[in-house]
Amino acid sequence: MNILIHACEQREEYVRGFLIPELIRQGWDKDKIVLWVDHGRGNLQAYLGSYAALPDTGDWWHLEDDVLPDGRFFKYAQGLSHFPGIVCGFGAGLYYGLRDFGYVQDPSEIFYSFPCIRIPCEVIKSFLRWLDQVKSRFKRTINSGAGIDYLFREYIKTQDVPIFNFKPCLVEHIDDILGGSLVNPDRGQAKAVIFEDPGALARLQGWKGGQ
Repeated sequence: MNILIHACEQREEYVRGFLIPELIRQGWDKDKIVLWVDHGRGNLQAYLGSYAALPDTGDWWHLEDDVLPDGRFFKYAQGLSHFPGIVCGFGAGLYYGLRDFGYVQDPSEIFYSFPCIRIPCEVIKSFLRWLDQVKSRFKRTINSGAGIDYLFREYIKTQDVPIFNFKPCLVEHIDDILGGSLVNPDRGQAKAVIFEDPGALARLQGWKGGQ
């Protein structure tokens, strides 16, 4: 299993110092964890650049740089390895409830799950081709330098791809602990609908205390 971590320079210390070691502790192969750092290019362009660099086949997990993984993330991911589509590993309580988890019947019901999501590379490559064809429709979003999750969701709504909104959430959103959102500073705290590993926060606090 492969993971691509999307990070900005401000969060690189956390990603290298805690997130990656925590993933390796759980059982992830360090050689299959790829860190893609946005060196000032902006959120959207960094995502598109990382997507273009992916192989054409395989299923990759994608994490953002402000998440705390459940200690069972690796175990859960292994159990999902045979699911043939997209797995949403995060849903914010600001937008979703417990009834929204499970197999998605309508693609519009996909979670905004970019903090933690598994996407087949074939889907990502198809998304890039689609975006190139329709970019004039989304000029305002593209010019803003953000909105990758919105653009991907608009694409998925046109597709027939299996989608599973997994419960419990596989990560907790901790941008508040890491200094606040860098993209949406006025947004409320986008905490997971359900995150079942209080020990994960203890491990994070232990790391921060030891810095």
